[in-house]
Amino acid sequence: MVWGMQMPDSFGKYFISGTFEFADDPTGAESWSERLEMYYRFGMPEKEKLRFQRQGEKYGAMTYKSFVLYKFIDEHGVEPDPHTPPLTAIEEAEAPKWFSAEKSHRVLGDIVELVDRIKVVSGKMRDIIERFEPGVHQFFPIELRLPNGSVFPEPYYTMAVGNWRDSVIAKPEMLDPAFQQLEKISPRSYLTQLSSFRKLRFRRGDIQDAHLWRERFFGEKLLCFSDALMQAFTEAGLDLPTAQHLAEEGDL
Repeated sequence: MVWGMQMPDSFGKYFISGTFEFADDPTGAESWSERLEMYYRFGMPEKEKLRFQRQGEKYGAMTYKSFVLYKFIDEHGVEPDPHTPPLTAIEEAEAPKWFSAEKSHRVLGDIVELVDRIKVVSGKMRDIIERFEPGVHQFFPIELRLPNGSVFPEPYYTMAVGNWRDSVIAKPEMLDPAFQQLEKISPRSYLTQLSSFRKLRFRRGDIQDAHLWRERFFGEKLLCFSDALMQAFTEAGLDLPTAQHLAEEGDL
């Protein structure tokens, strides 16, 4: 069986608001976005800049910033849009170093979504994932700074999922009747209604060696876990959003 997890869309311990690298950056930048733009304009070799100028020089900095953001939420090696070159592995200097939360949080989940769909995980969760799939995914330390000037005491890491599969079976007849009548059915339709979501099936042969992955059909909207990995999370007492047990082909 497969576990499928969607992140909550309302603020709380699994989803917090704020800004990456707000203010006191030693480079003089006032945000992560501005730091990346400063690197593009003043630190990047001219030859490398050409990769980000498919729309012309005027939009090069904007394209580079999108390029770095996509690295955290999309599959490396693909071109996320016509203007952005194929995604490469995240460079350490590209990862945000801290996140300034808008509100204080006494408790956070072991996986938390920040702005721009970037997800962070606790040190405990990262260690378990690395035990099952060493070197498959990318993690970078990040401070979660609170409004009172303190830093959330538990270590957290930005996470870029390195495993992408085409194993999901999503047929129109799996949808609730109202969605079946839509002229254009989007992948999101299967995730909107719990009854439709639970009908998803996965081809066992395409995921038998995977423990944490994303399905290309759903992109960053769905995280998938193996039974073994989810059991390890449970045994460690991790605090995670609700995940659904989904069937593999042949389990019916």
